[in-house]
Amino acid sequence: MKLTSNLPKLYLAKFLSGVHLFSAVLVPFFLDWGKISFSQILFLQAWFMFWIFALEVPTGAVADRFGRKMSMFSGLFIYGIATVIYASRPDFYIFLLGEFLMALGNALISGADSALLYDTLKAEKREKEAKLHFGRIESAHLSGILFGSILGGFVASSFGLRYPVLLTAIPRFLGAFVTLTIKEPSAGRATSRKRGYFRTIFAGISIFKKSPALRILAFDSVSIAAVSYFILWFYQPALSGFGFPIGYFGLIHASLVLGQMLLSANFPLIERVSGGKRKYLFYSALGTGLSILGLALSPSAEFAIFFSILGASLGLTRYALISSYMNKYLKSSERATALSAVSMAKTGGIALGNLAVGGLMAILPGKAVLLGLGGLAIAFSFFSRVEEEHLRE
Repeated sequence: MKLTSNLPKLYLAKFLSGVHLFSAVLVPFFLDWGKISFSQILFLQAWFMFWIFALEVPTGAVADRFGRKMSMFSGLFIYGIATVIYASRPDFYIFLLGEFLMALGNALISGADSALLYDTLKAEKREKEAKLHFGRIESAHLSGILFGSILGGFVASSFGLRYPVLLTAIPRFLGAFVTLTIKEPSAGRATSRKRGYFRTIFAGISIFKKSPALRILAFDSVSIAAVSYFILWFYQPALSGFGFPIGYFGLIHASLVLGQMLLSANFPLIERVSGGKRKYLFYSALGTGLSILGLALSPSAEFAIFFSILGASLGLTRYALISSYMNKYLKSSERATALSAVSMAKTGGIALGNLAVGGLMAILPGKAVLLGLGGLAIAFSFFSRVEEEHLRE
């Protein structure tokens, strides 16, 4: 069965899944339309991440047992419904429900998309192209975020802060129907069907007990991803503090995304320029930490923008790169569950981070919290145990 047509369809689905029209005005949406505090915003994000944490592995097992395609379709469709509910009225409890449904949708997609991509390449005997295509699919997703950021800024200025959230449902529903046209690779499906739901979960997680390399790679990707996530929440308040016009927030967010796209599309080249795969992982982690420190100490909006773009570009792309290496250690029948386990660890770390940062923000200035996050990323970069031999091609 020829599966080459899967690749452009996956790219399109990931593009549509990234069209967050609300990303450009995320903080103003909550503060001005939602009428909630910054601490409540972080609590909502902790709630969101908690449910992703709780649902990641079970939904990964759903993908392994019932099909990656149907898991992706369900996730995109549920996310579309969630945005409609979210924008129905400014109510904290409505936001809690919306975040839960978004978490369910994200968890159904997470792991299933990566497994579907890799098994498609495997069926076509193109596994050696995995790094290239993992970078491309990440770039497709980021292209969606880039497009959504710019469009969302215009929508918000023309119709109000509610509509970027409400209209995000449209690309989600379109993406869901694109996934229905994808052909499901047969690799691993027979094994996962026979194994059963709970045994699939156990088998996926137990892989990490058997493979020290997988554990090391997972920790390295999760630790920096969890810290760099907070750049997205701190750069808008930082720019507001310098009096930066809110109408340009969409362009700044688009610039953050563009930086990630450029790195994601050129992983092999950047690794060579850095002197090796291991060295690039170290430099990107260190650069993330230094950028967060730079954001905290920026004397002007221009410096804050520069360090936000640099830190987000380096920190938020490492997860996709390391995922391409982790796939080399995984069997097809357990791939979605194992990748969901890693994603679960990432979201669990972010959920705890939201609670911790939210608590610290109540007693410390934002600059002090950012300095702590930057120092943490720098520490992770020096204590990483990743070796060149772990990074299989």
